[in-house]
Amino acid sequence: MPSSLANSYLSLSLMSLAMVHLPFGTRRESDDTCSICRCASVTPQMCRRSPISLHNGSGSVAQYIGEVKPGVQDLLTVFLRTILFYFVALILIRLMGKREVGQLSPFDLVVAIMIAEAAVFVIDDPRTSVWTGLIPMTTLAALQIVLSCLCIKFPRLMSLINGRPTVIIDDGQINEGNMRRSRYTVHELMEQLRQQQSPSLPDVQYAILEMSGSLSVIPKTKSRPVQVQDLNMDLPAEGLPAALVVDATINYDGLHTLGRDREWLMGQLQQAGAPQLSEIFVAAVDRSGSLWWQRRES
Repeated sequence: MPSSLANSYLSLSLMSLAMVHLPFGTRRESDDTCSICRCASVTPQMCRRSPISLHNGSGSVAQYIGEVKPGVQDLLTVFLRTILFYFVALILIRLMGKREVGQLSPFDLVVAIMIAEAAVFVIDDPRTSVWTGLIPMTTLAALQIVLSCLCIKFPRLMSLINGRPTVIIDDGQINEGNMRRSRYTVHELMEQLRQQQSPSLPDVQYAILEMSGSLSVIPKTKSRPVQVQDLNMDLPAEGLPAALVVDATINYDGLHTLGRDREWLMGQLQQAGAPQLSEIFVAAVDRSGSLWWQRRES
């Protein structure tokens, strides 16, 4: 099952959060931060997070009592902010449009990474204002939406931002120049051909490296699968398969897609010899319109 962009955002957020806590650090401490707990206090004496004892009145730290640990309030703040920014990110991603991770353009990927980074830094520091994360996240989402609309109106802008598809195999011949310009190796080509069920180079007429990095393969006529039209057969049109019952619950969205109602479904289940609705794990119609069902395990 392909991953959604929401799952991609969550993965990026976890990676960013881990990077924040790496020993070598991803954030540079300024001269205006406490050297003990890294809070916004100018000196350790002004730090309120943990008690320290000083000696000689010189302001130097003589003893640090215990390890600095976040309080319950800080942990609760981190917990609530995590929930808040998760749903904020989901809303923004839904507004930006439906994309699969493998179909992300370079611009979409940059926006996803920056949104994850903006959320993680606010979650990591409870003393940082929530607006510090919300403003850049909404700005990035708005920028992505505006540029997407402009790309639809101005195709040249789309080519400038996302690039253009590159022909890797042209009329059965590998285009070495395009491969070099794309920094695309023969090993990568063979791997993606295998994923496209076309492992043999002589069987490929055209192969195009799309803007998302996926490879579109057009096989030669003699190597493509047999189509119905090749057999001169006139077959009836097929319908849309849909799950109508899932775990003893009627899927009304599926019924609406088929233009049917509950009464029709119950009649079809009765004709198929199905048990009561509470005993059905799944019931679906295939493309030919036939109903199939399976009983729930007791």
